[in-house]
Amino acid sequence: MVLGQMRKTAYSKLIDNIGIKKKMVIVLLVFSAVPFMLINMLSFAAGRHLILKLMAETSSEQLQKTNEEIHQEIVDMSLVLLEKLRYHGEFLRDLVEESGEAPGEIVEEGKVVKRLARFSEEYSFDSIYIYTENKVFSVQNTDDFDAEYDARKSWWLLDALEEEEPVVLSDIHYDLQGRIKSKKVVSYVVKITKDTGEGTFEATMVCNKLLSEWIRKYYSKSYDETVLVTDRKGDRLFTMNSRLRIDNAGEIFPAHVLEKASGYCLNNFYGEKYLTVWGTSELAGVKVIKTIPHRSLVGSLNLISFLTIAAFAVFLVLTILMLHLLSESIVKPIENLKLSMEGHEVERDKLISRHDELGELSGSYYTMQDNQRRMIREIEETNRKKVWLELNLLNAQINPHFIYNTLNSAIYLSRTGESEKAERLLTLFISLLQNNMKSGIDGIITTLGEEVRDVLEYIELQQIRYPDRFSFILNGDESLYHYAVPRLFLQPLIENALNHGVLPGESGEIELTVGSKEGGLVFRLRDDGGGMSEEKAKSLLKWKDNSGKDGGRRRSASKIHSISIENICQRLELLYKEEYRFEIKSGVGEGTEILISFPTEYR
Repeated sequence: MVLGQMRKTAYSKLIDNIGIKKKMVIVLLVFSAVPFMLINMLSFAAGRHLILKLMAETSSEQLQKTNEEIHQEIVDMSLVLLEKLRYHGEFLRDLVEESGEAPGEIVEEGKVVKRLARFSEEYSFDSIYIYTENKVFSVQNTDDFDAEYDARKSWWLLDALEEEEPVVLSDIHYDLQGRIKSKKVVSYVVKITKDTGEGTFEATMVCNKLLSEWIRKYYSKSYDETVLVTDRKGDRLFTMNSRLRIDNAGEIFPAHVLEKASGYCLNNFYGEKYLTVWGTSELAGVKVIKTIPHRSLVGSLNLISFLTIAAFAVFLVLTILMLHLLSESIVKPIENLKLSMEGHEVERDKLISRHDELGELSGSYYTMQDNQRRMIREIEETNRKKVWLELNLLNAQINPHFIYNTLNSAIYLSRTGESEKAERLLTLFISLLQNNMKSGIDGIITTLGEEVRDVLEYIELQQIRYPDRFSFILNGDESLYHYAVPRLFLQPLIENALNHGVLPGESGEIELTVGSKEGGLVFRLRDDGGGMSEEKAKSLLKWKDNSGKDGGRRRSASKIHSISIENICQRLELLYKEEYRFEIKSGVGEGTEILISFPTEYR
């Protein structure tokens, strides 16, 4: 605890030793520059992420569109195959008849083959095979036919036959039936069934398209040189980029590009960073990998970030310059006024000639100072009792310690950048000073409404000085506000309740109730502070019993803070004789309550 208190004290001294200009710059940097840099960094990161995401989504949408075109092509071709072959009566009849001849033959002529040849030429198929139980019907662009190869046992055909659809697009494979192993194709597999009356005739038709033509048809139009098209294993099928002409994508891309069906990531190859977006067409096992240079994505974002920082730097320099000028215009007059209060010689004309709140404050202070000196001279010429009463009233109106603390609070608020609070504090303070400067009957008597208004301004001023330290409750009957009351008889009591009851604790509450009873005014002031013993409360009123012995001048023994209860009671006695009432109720730890009552008319 001691160490913590020492640190707190050292920190307070450090803050107090920093000038208001440096404090304003520090506040500007902490609450402006640092958040701006953080926001700029976060915005850059978010913008970069957003650009990468948008590019990835755009590329994915492009792939999806290509897949939809492929899917539509498959649907259209499926309808053609079903209409012209599977459900064509003459074709099926010829197929059944020619399949019933001697088994094991390779059929390369006849009605079925001629029909298949016309169909292959019309729809640009590279080769067409029909596999029945006994024969293989073949139409191909090569004379090298492998009669020993049975495609019905190949993995791609078995996978296609497991599908429920009558027409299925196979995965990419080699046309081994034609013995050209470098010739990759995709196949439309058609399941053929016909009821012959003696049983069910079944056959499988395979229509092959060269993969190079198929890829070029769909992918060369949709993608540029940033694209690499591979099969499921990553083997290159097509690219227009010489840097991407590799045997397998795994040579430069991470493993998850091949393992996952789709996605995007940042990776490096050939010494440069790229955004890699990929997707797979499940219809034929084709994977499209799109690469976009990272520098082209974030180049404009870097320029925007640089220009933003440069603009903010210029703004920061201009703001610091304005803060310097502003601090000079606010702090210098307050320091001069403070020096004047301490007795130093300052140029009064420069302070009074200002046309702002500080000028009003300076003018009010010097006017008050002049009035104070003049009134002291007048009071010295009156009789002893009037001198004593008037001097106490003047002391009640003017509290240099309160003025000093309030100005210090205004300086502190200005230094911490809370200029609006400082302005409001000075405005309230000027209003209190103007009320305190009133002399004659106006300096002694006021209306209850004006007294309540002065109390509320004083409360607001203290709440600015001590934020969140206390609350104030006013229960006032506004129908009584036109009655005359002594000036400044409530504010000193509230000041005592605040300084000696509430502020010594962490927080508290002050409540003022204004009412009437039996033709008089009744005031009840209560606080929930630490309170006092019964003996202490009685000692504050002992001056009444001793007023005849020493002329009622026990001020030093009965004062609370700057304005004494004795002072207030003396004025009440002067105005209302024996018809006023002043009581104190308190207990240790129970708070304090003061009851005041007097007639609505003074004598």
